[in-house]
Amino acid sequence: MLTELHVANFSLLRDLRVEFSSRLNVLTGQSGAGKTLVLDAISFALGKRPNRTIVGQYGDKCSVRAEFRFAPAIASRRDVPRKLTLTRTFNRSGRTSLTLNGKPIKVAALREVVAPLIDISSQFAQQEIFRPAFHREMLDAFGDSDFKRRTSSFRTRYSELKSSLKELALCRQAVRKGEDERNYLEFQVAELAEANVRVGEKEQVSTELYVQEHAEEILQRVSTAEHLLYEDEADSSSAFDLIARANNELSALVSDAHLEARLEGVIETLASLMKGITEANRLLGEIAEIQEHSADETEKLRRRLDELQLLEYKYRVSADELPQLLEDSRAKLEALSATPEQVEALQVRVDTLGEELLRAAVGLNRSRREIARKLEKVVHQYLERLGFPTAQFIVDINEPDEPGLDDLRENGLGHVEFIVCLNPGQPARPLAEVASGGEAARLLLAVKAALQRQLSYTTIVFDEIEAGVGGDAAFNVANVLRDLSLEHQVIAVTHLAAVAAAGDRHLDVVKTAETRKTSIVVNELSGAGRVRAIARMLGDAEHKEGRALAEEFLRRFA
Repeated sequence: MLTELHVANFSLLRDLRVEFSSRLNVLTGQSGAGKTLVLDAISFALGKRPNRTIVGQYGDKCSVRAEFRFAPAIASRRDVPRKLTLTRTFNRSGRTSLTLNGKPIKVAALREVVAPLIDISSQFAQQEIFRPAFHREMLDAFGDSDFKRRTSSFRTRYSELKSSLKELALCRQAVRKGEDERNYLEFQVAELAEANVRVGEKEQVSTELYVQEHAEEILQRVSTAEHLLYEDEADSSSAFDLIARANNELSALVSDAHLEARLEGVIETLASLMKGITEANRLLGEIAEIQEHSADETEKLRRRLDELQLLEYKYRVSADELPQLLEDSRAKLEALSATPEQVEALQVRVDTLGEELLRAAVGLNRSRREIARKLEKVVHQYLERLGFPTAQFIVDINEPDEPGLDDLRENGLGHVEFIVCLNPGQPARPLAEVASGGEAARLLLAVKAALQRQLSYTTIVFDEIEAGVGGDAAFNVANVLRDLSLEHQVIAVTHLAAVAAAGDRHLDVVKTAETRKTSIVVNELSGAGRVRAIARMLGDAEHKEGRALAEEFLRRFA
């Protein structure tokens, strides 16, 4: 679970440290107070792409540190350390750094680690409940381990089918194209192989040619610089000797206790300059070792540069791309060597694999129908609790009557869609056609609550999941969030007093302004402060009646 979040100079979050409960955490605050910024900081730490506007007013960079801790069983099952510390910084120039437990990590690699651990649903995430792809994902998540093993095996075999189909298409194309392209590719491969171009060679040849053509001038100027910096002669006036003399003169005064402290820094600086000059002289010596101008070597480099430029013009690619062009041409040439017999053999393999996958896909859908009945029952139970006692929730699995190879997809055949009827007497229809924003939010919550034991996430974040919800439905939402927090850590940004009262930890977000700068603070509430905050959400923080109602809300969830 997410145990602690430390944010510095992230937008309006100047210096924020928040500790989270393992159960239900609620974030409240007036509209515009910055509640969503806390979730934005979490998303940033988890790899969300930043922009320069997230750097606040108190420096040139922002940073976020998120700490996660997992029980031994969860850490073992998810193959993660028991403690994860993510630290990410970002500056105004666009540079970012990201570490996992102190070691640098790329964003893509980090996402592979954290994606199965935390799920963030934004204010508009209820839109995902309308997507059939999401419906299939949720249905499959409700299946048992044997079903998940079969779906994983199907995806692997389907990938093999896609590769075989691609290979078959290339072979057929090769047989059609015939001898002309084969001759051209053979010539191209031979020419590029003989040229043996290396990545970076053109730049190297150009540099060496320049050095050869200007060798005399380079050597003369380097020699002059060497003499000016470091000349090993008795009466030398080189930079090194002049600094060394100054250093000797001042060193003689160090024994004077009155001057030692003042001169110590000067002498250290002079010694550093001497060391730098010595290193510069060594590097100049290496440059001076270049060979003097050679007409033969210069001509050889010119011919090689001309050859590279001719190949670039001929094949319309840069010199650095020529090695890859050679590899691609060899692959094409190998494919062009295909025979009708190879095409036939590939076709047999595709047909056999396709028939196998069609049977497996039909079997998966048969299992999905059994899983669907169980999911429908559990979701309906949660819909009743969320204020839909007469709702119908149906998982529709549709597949072609006579499926063929073209109907196969990565997850099987056909598509899965959630069909609902929220009002008695109305026909069941797809979610997108019947659900309002508030209804979609509760439907999404019902599905995730039904799947709480199957979801891999240790932390689930909701940003105003209750949008459009009010009245008694607010208590229903709060109760379901409490249930969900029995299996997962839940962090919920909310405007509902009922949800705020249900929280195990109540965090209140407040926007403040001082010296023409705005910042946001997060306070953990308890006791009278929490009562006042909930009364404020009820619209009556100033009167005894409002505070009494807030206390009643808290007692309901005590």
